[in-house]
Amino acid sequence: MGLTDLNVLGYTFDRNLTLLSGEMRVDNAHPLPGETVILSATVHNTGDLPLENVTVSFYDGNPALGGALIAEAPVAGVLAAGYAVTVSTGFIAPVSSGIRTFFAVADAGNLIAEQDEGDNQDSLRAFGPDLAFTSAELLSDWGNVVKLRARVSNLGTGVSLPTRLLVFQRAAGMDAVAEMAIPGLQPGESHTVSLPWDHGLQAAGLHPIEATVNLNDFDEVDRENNLTVLSMPVGVDLALSPFNLEIGDMSRSQTPVTITVVNAGPVAVTDAVVVLHNFFTRDAASMLVTYPLPSLARGEVVVVNTIVPGPLTCGLYATVAAPKEDIDEMNNYVSVAGAIDCSVRVFLPQVSR
Repeated sequence: MGLTDLNVLGYTFDRNLTLLSGEMRVDNAHPLPGETVILSATVHNTGDLPLENVTVSFYDGNPALGGALIAEAPVAGVLAAGYAVTVSTGFIAPVSSGIRTFFAVADAGNLIAEQDEGDNQDSLRAFGPDLAFTSAELLSDWGNVVKLRARVSNLGTGVSLPTRLLVFQRAAGMDAVAEMAIPGLQPGESHTVSLPWDHGLQAAGLHPIEATVNLNDFDEVDRENNLTVLSMPVGVDLALSPFNLEIGDMSRSQTPVTITVVNAGPVAVTDAVVVLHNFFTRDAASMLVTYPLPSLARGEVVVVNTIVPGPLTCGLYATVAAPKEDIDEMNNYVSVAGAIDCSVRVFLPQVSR
């Protein structure tokens, strides 16, 4: 007869309650002083047996360091193995503006013998100041100058301390390339900044710019909204100066025109062209004169003198363009109105009832 080998398997059924990190919630992160908010936490039965008389205790501060008990929230009925339930309690927002750290502890009195007593706790930071970028954009200026226009807002419930806005241009190194003071802000208050600096870059393309507020000056409830990343375009930026446009008598058959062209960008430009039109559509039919500009160094200013056929009854419309895309086309166009308004007008029919 063959041999028989019997194995006896043993398993101990355990009890265990768990509060997963990050599941604690507050229903209003920006309450007014004296307003009631709702704190909630989710308790999981991660053991093998159903549990009765489960409670979750909420604290203002770490209970191990003297945090004050807010309330005990009981779980109704039996909490079956593998199930979870969310309990909550009210809390009156304090008048003081400091950051609060709330704790939730399952079975704080250790009335249930558990397999792991170390996973019964979760915490949540709330209230206090919370600076954030609520808007931000980069604007190209003259040459290498770029300007950050941004709005910094205090989304929190406490007054923020004075701090700084820092701009980092990683291609230029790890140090801030520009900074500006930000005053202390009341809850809900905003501060608008306009911060120019010389980026010093000549390589064409998109360059990342990081702007941060309150790098390490004081504690905040939320740090993730203190940073904004923007793309700074570096490239061709031709401009026609509206202040240096001179034009003769537009009623004559020949009209002298003087136009100033500026390479306002940080890169050299080749094969640019100035085109003059006698109609706002600036199409082939309205073209009067083209003036080539074989090369323009960065920052170079060129004065174009030419004569165009007239009369210019509808005005003169001038553009400048280059083969490469211009990073700011708003300054590529100037015009002078003529004696007649030749713009297209649309008249809607009047309907009477």
